[in-house]
Amino acid sequence: MECLDIQMKYEKDSVIWMTVGLDAKVSDLYEKLGRCCILDNGVSEKFKLIKNQEEQRTFLKNAYAEKKVFLILDDVWEKPKYDHHDMLYWLDISRGPGSATLITSRSKSVLCKVQAKVEVVLSLPKEESWKLFCCHAFESDGALPTTLEELARDVCEECKGLPLALKVIGSAMADKATVAEWRCALHDLRRSKPIVDSNVDDELFGRLELSYKELKDDATRICFLYFAAFPEDYEIEADKLLRMWVAEELFGLDLSVEEAKDKARAHLEILVRRSLIDWNQGSKYVHIYDVLRDLAMHIIGKAERGECGYECFFQSRKENAIIPETELLKDLKRMSFMSCNICKWPEDLQMPHLKVCILREISDIQRELLTDIFKKMPNLKFLDLSSNNLLDGQVPYFGSLVSLTHLELQRNPFHEFPMSVVNLYKLVSLNVAKCGSLEALPESIGNLNSLVDLDLNICRSLKALPKSIGNLNSLVKLNLRDCQSLEALPKSIGNLNSLVDLDLFRCRSLKALPKSIGNLNSLVDLDLFR
Repeated sequence: MECLDIQMKYEKDSVIWMTVGLDAKVSDLYEKLGRCCILDNGVSEKFKLIKNQEEQRTFLKNAYAEKKVFLILDDVWEKPKYDHHDMLYWLDISRGPGSATLITSRSKSVLCKVQAKVEVVLSLPKEESWKLFCCHAFESDGALPTTLEELARDVCEECKGLPLALKVIGSAMADKATVAEWRCALHDLRRSKPIVDSNVDDELFGRLELSYKELKDDATRICFLYFAAFPEDYEIEADKLLRMWVAEELFGLDLSVEEAKDKARAHLEILVRRSLIDWNQGSKYVHIYDVLRDLAMHIIGKAERGECGYECFFQSRKENAIIPETELLKDLKRMSFMSCNICKWPEDLQMPHLKVCILREISDIQRELLTDIFKKMPNLKFLDLSSNNLLDGQVPYFGSLVSLTHLELQRNPFHEFPMSVVNLYKLVSLNVAKCGSLEALPESIGNLNSLVDLDLNICRSLKALPKSIGNLNSLVKLNLRDCQSLEALPKSIGNLNSLVDLDLFRCRSLKALPKSIGNLNSLVDLDLFR
């Protein structure tokens, strides 16, 4: 069925696209189905009152029974099971007259289970595959060397007509100019195991892994593996990625902050050129295809001691996430839990080499972090505790994190600033943006002599800054955007000799600026509300 045919047969609101993926939660998918435009408001409101998942399923099946919809379920996996049922059990709700369901999957068994009426394998014909491969493997205006053409066609054929494989492997071969290099690549590709019906396409991973191995150094490989730290289809902020890489000191110990940022950005662009990620330099977010994210997970899962992947442990959107065993914890340098329910925290959490820790959107984190969870992480550089609903008295003690340089506390509802933060003398970046209940900063904030970036964006209850803000001699960026209760700036702000960027946009209660702001000779960007 062509796109035009679909548009003619179904109304705009009747085409529902849902990305499922391995990390998907039934509750999230049901929320989307429950508030779909095709259902009237009365039905949607009733659905919100139902908490039991089985009852939700029955309600949705009845609600859609008389609707004509085209339901697209993208990237469906057979496992894991949710409450003893496969994902398709929960999503098989489109049974109304004229309705249809389109499923995309990397597992043939998924299609067998639903007894699909039509199966389509998405692969390109031979000549189109060759054109796409050449587009990425060779210069557009350069002739293909005769000595390489036969080998290049063999490499292309190993991509099995899969567009993503053609693009990624072609990009990996772009700087290969000798017959020996192409022969080695062909040998590696042919060693991939044949497809056995499973949820992981081992053959595809085996081919795509060539592009990972062809990355020049461990730093670039680690940058790629970082994309497994985020859930599928997550909007990954480019700046946040760069901050993590800089904090870990991936590119050397003796670089200035700006030099490290430049190195980080250069590595991001390498991954773009290798077709491993998508990113336009003007865009705030970086995107990675699910298959390539799964490749990163695959590499981490089979890594052995001494390999980059062995130092990573990433989980996301897990109903019952598990902390690794003690022996593995001792080697970890990067750990991420996002949108997880964590079964149990070890009583004695020893992670002597951990540098980056993402504990974001953890539903049960408040109780657990009241323990001494960070006591034995002496080398931790980057910590993300954003969106954890941390209230006053629930924010953990940070005093033992003597090496911490980057702290993310945004989107938490505490009123009082966490006092242990002011003892983090190596802190370079502090993000408390969107903490809408935060009312004041302590006078001791001036102790953070290494602070370069302070983000208070959308702290709408913040009324004033302490005088000691003027002691932050290293501060380059101060973001006060949308601090709507901010009434005045202290005169001491004129002492910030390193300040380059001051954002006061939408500070509606700010009546005037102190005259001392004229002393800020380094200031380049000043955004004001008028």
